[in-house]
Amino acid sequence: MRPSHHKQVISKKLSIVKTNLKALRFFLIIIIIGYILKTWVVAVYGVPTASMEPTIRPGSFIVALKLPYVFRIPDYIPFTFIPIQNPQVYEFIRFKKDQIIVFDSPINPTSHPSSRMTFVKRLKALPGDTLLFVDDRYLSKELAVFGSGGVEMIIPFSGMTIELDSTSFRLWKTTIERDMGIELGDEAFLEDYKFKNDFFYFNGDNPISSDSRHWGLVPGKHLRGKVFLILF
Repeated sequence: MRPSHHKQVISKKLSIVKTNLKALRFFLIIIIIGYILKTWVVAVYGVPTASMEPTIRPGSFIVALKLPYVFRIPDYIPFTFIPIQNPQVYEFIRFKKDQIIVFDSPINPTSHPSSRMTFVKRLKALPGDTLLFVDDRYLSKELAVFGSGGVEMIIPFSGMTIELDSTSFRLWKTTIERDMGIELGDEAFLEDYKFKNDFFYFNGDNPISSDSRHWGLVPGKHLRGKVFLILF
Protein backbone atom coordinates (compact mmCIF):
# COMPACT_ATOMS: atom_id res chain seq x y z
CA MET A 1 0.00 0.00 0.00
CA ARG A 2 1.35 3.38 -0.99
CA PRO A 3 2.06 5.80 1.87
CA SER A 4 -0.35 8.39 0.45
CA HIS A 5 -3.17 5.81 0.25
CA HIS A 6 -2.42 4.65 3.79
CA LYS A 7 -2.71 8.22 5.04
CA GLN A 8 -6.05 8.61 3.26
CA VAL A 9 -7.41 5.48 4.95
CA ILE A 10 -6.30 6.68 8.39
CA SER A 11 -7.74 10.13 7.67
CA LYS A 12 -11.13 8.63 6.74
CA LYS A 13 -11.18 6.48 9.90
CA LEU A 14 -10.33 9.47 12.04
CA SER A 15 -13.05 11.45 10.31
CA ILE A 16 -15.59 8.69 11.04
CA VAL A 17 -14.50 8.56 14.70
CA LYS A 18 -14.83 12.35 15.01
CA THR A 19 -18.27 12.24 13.39
CA ASN A 20 -19.40 9.50 15.79
CA LEU A 21 -18.04 11.41 18.78
CA LYS A 22 -19.89 14.53 17.67
CA ALA A 23 -23.12 12.52 17.31
CA LEU A 24 -22.58 10.92 20.73
CA ARG A 25 -21.94 14.31 22.30
CA PHE A 26 -25.08 15.70 20.65
CA PHE A 27 -27.25 12.88 22.02
CA LEU A 28 -25.70 13.19 25.49
CA ILE A 29 -26.46 16.92 25.48
CA ILE A 30 -30.06 16.20 24.42
CA ILE A 31 -30.44 13.62 27.21
CA ILE A 32 -29.02 16.01 29.81
CA ILE A 33 -31.23 18.89 28.63
CA GLY A 34 -34.28 16.61 28.64
CA TYR A 35 -33.47 15.41 32.15
CA ILE A 36 -33.06 18.98 33.42
CA LEU A 37 -36.33 20.11 31.83
CA LYS A 38 -38.32 17.11 33.09
CA THR A 39 -36.83 17.21 36.58
CA TRP A 40 -36.92 20.92 37.31
CA VAL A 41 -38.85 22.89 34.70
CA VAL A 42 -41.81 21.25 32.98
CA ALA A 43 -43.16 17.73 32.47
CA VAL A 44 -45.96 15.92 30.66
CA TYR A 45 -48.04 13.23 32.41
CA GLY A 46 -50.73 10.85 31.23
CA VAL A 47 -53.90 10.59 33.34
CA PRO A 48 -55.25 7.02 33.34
CA THR A 49 -58.05 7.36 35.92
CA ALA A 50 -61.31 9.25 36.35
CA SER A 51 -60.42 10.80 39.73
CA MET A 52 -60.38 14.34 38.27
CA GLU A 53 -63.50 14.11 36.10
CA PRO A 54 -65.10 16.18 34.73
CA THR A 55 -62.08 18.54 34.70
CA ILE A 56 -59.62 15.94 33.37
CA ARG A 57 -60.89 12.91 31.50
CA PRO A 58 -59.13 9.51 31.54
CA GLY A 59 -56.62 9.27 28.70
CA SER A 60 -55.84 12.99 28.77
CA PHE A 61 -52.35 14.42 29.06
CA ILE A 62 -51.43 17.27 31.37
CA VAL A 63 -48.48 19.65 31.37
CA ALA A 64 -47.15 20.60 34.81
CA LEU A 65 -45.00 23.66 35.42
CA LYS A 66 -42.40 23.04 38.13
CA LEU A 67 -40.35 26.23 38.11
CA PRO A 68 -41.04 28.85 39.38
CA TYR A 69 -43.18 27.01 41.94
CA VAL A 70 -40.75 24.50 43.36
CA PHE A 71 -37.13 23.39 42.94
CA ARG A 72 -36.32 19.96 44.31
CA ILE A 73 -32.97 18.39 45.04
CA PRO A 74 -33.52 14.75 43.97
CA ASP A 75 -33.84 12.08 46.65
CA TYR A 76 -31.35 9.93 44.74
CA ILE A 77 -28.31 10.54 42.53
CA PRO A 78 -29.71 10.65 38.95
CA PHE A 79 -30.04 7.24 37.26
CA THR A 80 -28.96 5.39 40.45
CA PHE A 81 -30.37 4.03 43.69
CA ILE A 82 -27.84 5.96 45.78
CA PRO A 83 -29.76 8.24 48.19
CA ILE A 84 -28.87 11.89 48.69
CA GLN A 85 -28.65 12.85 52.33
CA ASN A 86 -31.17 15.51 53.42
CA PRO A 87 -32.49 16.51 49.97
CA GLN A 88 -34.05 19.97 50.02
CA VAL A 89 -37.13 21.49 48.39
CA TYR A 90 -37.17 25.21 47.61
CA GLU A 91 -40.54 26.85 47.06
CA PHE A 92 -40.49 30.17 45.21
CA ILE A 93 -44.19 30.79 44.52
CA ARG A 94 -46.59 29.30 47.05
CA PHE A 95 -49.28 26.95 45.85
CA LYS A 96 -52.84 28.17 46.35
CA LYS A 97 -56.12 26.47 47.15
CA ASP A 98 -58.06 25.05 44.19
CA GLN A 99 -54.98 24.77 42.00
CA ILE A 100 -54.51 21.40 40.31
CA ILE A 101 -51.18 19.96 41.47
CA VAL A 102 -49.00 17.02 40.44
CA PHE A 103 -47.23 15.21 43.28
CA ASP A 104 -45.54 11.94 44.22
CA SER A 105 -47.74 9.42 45.98
CA PRO A 106 -47.26 9.70 49.75
CA ILE A 107 -48.38 6.12 50.34
CA ASN A 108 -44.88 4.60 50.26
CA PRO A 109 -42.48 7.43 51.15
CA THR A 110 -39.42 5.16 51.41
CA SER A 111 -39.54 3.84 47.84
CA HIS A 112 -37.31 4.97 44.98
CA PRO A 113 -38.92 7.70 42.77
CA SER A 114 -38.85 5.35 39.78
CA SER A 115 -41.34 3.07 41.57
CA ARG A 116 -43.60 5.79 43.02
CA MET A 117 -46.94 6.66 41.51
CA THR A 118 -47.64 10.25 40.46
CA PHE A 119 -51.00 11.74 41.42
CA VAL A 120 -52.89 14.76 40.11
CA LYS A 121 -55.47 16.29 42.46
CA ARG A 122 -56.93 19.64 43.47
CA LEU A 123 -55.36 21.39 46.47
CA LYS A 124 -58.11 21.98 49.03
CA ALA A 125 -56.34 22.83 52.31
CA LEU A 126 -52.99 24.36 53.21
CA PRO A 127 -50.54 24.05 56.12
CA GLY A 128 -52.15 25.53 59.22
CA ASP A 129 -55.74 24.82 58.10
CA THR A 130 -57.98 22.65 60.27
CA LEU A 131 -59.33 19.23 59.33
CA LEU A 132 -61.76 16.86 61.00
CA PHE A 133 -60.75 13.22 61.40
CA VAL A 134 -63.91 11.11 61.32
CA ASP A 135 -64.15 7.32 60.92
CA ASP A 136 -60.54 7.04 59.68
CA ARG A 137 -61.11 9.76 57.08
CA TYR A 138 -59.60 13.24 56.81
CA LEU A 139 -62.28 15.79 55.95
CA SER A 140 -61.80 19.44 54.99
CA LYS A 141 -64.20 22.21 56.02
CA GLU A 142 -65.98 21.82 52.70
CA LEU A 143 -66.71 18.16 53.36
CA ALA A 144 -67.25 18.11 57.13
CA VAL A 145 -69.79 19.60 59.51
CA PHE A 146 -67.79 20.60 62.58
CA GLY A 147 -69.27 19.76 65.91
CA SER A 148 -70.70 16.49 64.61
CA GLY A 149 -68.03 14.31 66.19
CA GLY A 150 -64.52 13.33 65.23
CA VAL A 151 -61.17 14.89 66.14
CA GLU A 152 -60.02 18.29 64.92
CA MET A 153 -56.44 18.43 63.69
CA ILE A 154 -54.26 21.17 62.21
CA ILE A 155 -52.48 20.42 58.94
CA PRO A 156 -48.79 20.48 59.94
CA PHE A 157 -46.43 23.21 58.83
CA SER A 158 -42.64 23.34 59.09
CA GLY A 159 -41.64 23.98 62.71
CA MET A 160 -45.02 23.02 64.18
CA THR A 161 -44.71 20.95 67.38
CA ILE A 162 -47.44 18.65 68.67
CA GLU A 163 -47.85 16.95 72.04
CA LEU A 164 -48.70 13.27 71.83
CA ASP A 165 -50.17 10.54 73.96
CA SER A 166 -50.83 6.91 73.09
CA THR A 167 -54.19 7.80 71.54
CA SER A 168 -53.21 10.87 69.52
CA PHE A 169 -50.00 9.16 68.34
CA ARG A 170 -52.12 6.67 66.39
CA LEU A 171 -53.84 9.60 64.67
CA TRP A 172 -50.56 11.30 63.75
CA LYS A 173 -48.38 8.22 63.11
CA THR A 174 -48.75 8.09 59.31
CA THR A 175 -48.13 11.83 58.90
CA ILE A 176 -45.06 11.68 61.16
CA GLU A 177 -43.70 8.76 59.13
CA ARG A 178 -44.09 10.78 55.94
CA ASP A 179 -42.34 13.73 57.53
CA MET A 180 -39.45 11.59 58.78
CA GLY A 181 -39.22 9.50 55.61
CA ILE A 182 -39.15 6.24 57.58
CA GLU A 183 -41.69 3.74 58.83
CA LEU A 184 -42.22 3.51 62.59
CA GLY A 185 -42.96 0.23 64.26
CA ASP A 186 -46.41 -0.51 65.62
CA GLU A 187 -45.08 -0.29 69.17
CA ALA A 188 -43.28 3.02 68.63
CA PHE A 189 -44.41 6.05 70.59
CA LEU A 190 -43.33 9.70 70.82
CA GLU A 191 -44.28 12.22 73.51
CA ASP A 192 -43.92 15.16 71.11
CA TYR A 193 -42.86 15.81 67.54
CA LYS A 194 -41.63 18.84 65.55
CA PHE A 195 -42.46 18.73 61.84
CA LYS A 196 -39.79 19.41 59.23
CA ASN A 197 -42.15 19.81 56.26
CA ASP A 198 -45.31 21.65 55.28
CA PHE A 199 -48.23 19.33 54.52
CA PHE A 200 -51.11 19.65 52.05
CA TYR A 201 -54.61 18.19 51.63
CA PHE A 202 -55.93 17.13 48.21
CA ASN A 203 -59.27 16.03 46.76
CA GLY A 204 -60.15 14.73 43.32
CA ASP A 205 -62.89 16.57 41.42
CA ASN A 206 -64.69 13.25 41.07
CA PRO A 207 -66.67 12.60 44.32
CA ILE A 208 -65.56 8.94 44.33
CA SER A 209 -61.88 9.83 43.98
CA SER A 210 -59.27 8.17 46.18
CA ASP A 211 -57.49 11.14 47.78
CA SER A 212 -56.43 12.71 51.09
CA ARG A 213 -59.75 11.67 52.63
CA HIS A 214 -58.47 8.11 52.47
CA TRP A 215 -54.65 8.14 52.42
CA GLY A 216 -53.96 11.31 54.35
CA LEU A 217 -51.74 14.35 53.99
CA VAL A 218 -48.99 15.00 51.45
CA PRO A 219 -45.61 16.45 52.52
CA GLY A 220 -44.47 19.49 50.56
CA LYS A 221 -41.32 17.67 49.45
CA HIS A 222 -43.56 15.44 47.28
CA LEU A 223 -45.12 18.30 45.30
CA ARG A 224 -43.87 18.54 41.72
CA GLY A 225 -45.72 21.41 40.07
CA LYS A 226 -48.91 23.13 39.01
CA VAL A 227 -50.94 21.90 36.03
CA PHE A 228 -51.22 24.72 33.51
CA LEU A 229 -52.31 22.85 30.38
CA ILE A 230 -54.69 19.94 29.78
CA LEU A 231 -54.34 18.08 26.47
CA PHE A 232 -57.39 16.00 25.55
